[in-house]
Amino acid sequence: MDPDVLPEISPARAGMNLHRTDEIPLGASMHEKTLNEPFSRSWWREQFQRQAIQPRTWELKAAELEYAAEVLWNQQLTDFPLQLSAKVAPPASIGVALMLYGLAIENLAKAVIVASGSPLDNKGRISFKVHKLAELVRQARLRMTMKDEFFLHRLTEFVEWAGRYPVPLSFQKMQPFRWPDGSFGPAYSSMSGSDIEHARKIIQRLAKKLPKPNIRSGLRRLPTRSTRTPCKRRSG
Repeated sequence: MDPDVLPEISPARAGMNLHRTDEIPLGASMHEKTLNEPFSRSWWREQFQRQAIQPRTWELKAAELEYAAEVLWNQQLTDFPLQLSAKVAPPASIGVALMLYGLAIENLAKAVIVASGSPLDNKGRISFKVHKLAELVRQARLRMTMKDEFFLHRLTEFVEWAGRYPVPLSFQKMQPFRWPDGSFGPAYSSMSGSDIEHARKIIQRLAKKLPKPNIRSGLRRLPTRSTRTPCKRRSG
C-alpha cells in the first residue's frame, strides 16, 4: 500500500451507527459512543496523528479550498463584470473568495512545513495555533517581498473574520492603519482582482516547494479570466 495514500474509513467501519441514538445513555455524547469497540480512543489518536504528519493531507485540503475559490471567483466574473472592472466598488462576495484563497495558502504552507518535520508537539497535539499567513509562509521558507508580507497581513484579516463575519472579536481589528503607499485605511478594504492574482502566485510558489508529484498537478483547473468563455444569457 502506498504510504502517502490514506485509507478511507466509512462510518460503518468506524463503529458509528448514524441512525441509532437510542443506545446512547442520557448525558453521553456521540464522541463517547464512538469510543466503543471495534475502535478505541487509541485508534482514533493514531488516525489523527497519522494524518497530521502527512504533507499530502494538508496539500489536498489546500487544493480543495483553492478550487472552491476559483469556482466562486469565476462566477463573480460573470455576475459582476462592471464591479470587477476596477471602475466601481467590487462586490462584497470577493471577500469570501479571498478567505478561501487565504485558507488555501495556510494549508499549503503547512504542507511545506510538515514535509520537513512533524507538526505535533510532545503531547501529540497540533502545534499550529494561529492563522497568521505571513508567519506560516515564512516558516515554509518562501522568500517574500514587503509587498507579499503586506498582502498576507491583509489576507489574514479575511481568513480570521472579514471573509465570514460582519465584525471581528474586538473593534481594534477594524481600525485603519498606514498602507505602504502612504494611504490610510483598514486592512480588509480596497479589494480587487489584483488580490486574486497575488494569492494565486503565492499558491504557485508554495506548491513548487512540495515533494513531486504533488496533488495539485492532478486536479482539473478552472479557466482564468483571460481564457474564460462568457456565459450566454437566455432570451425570453
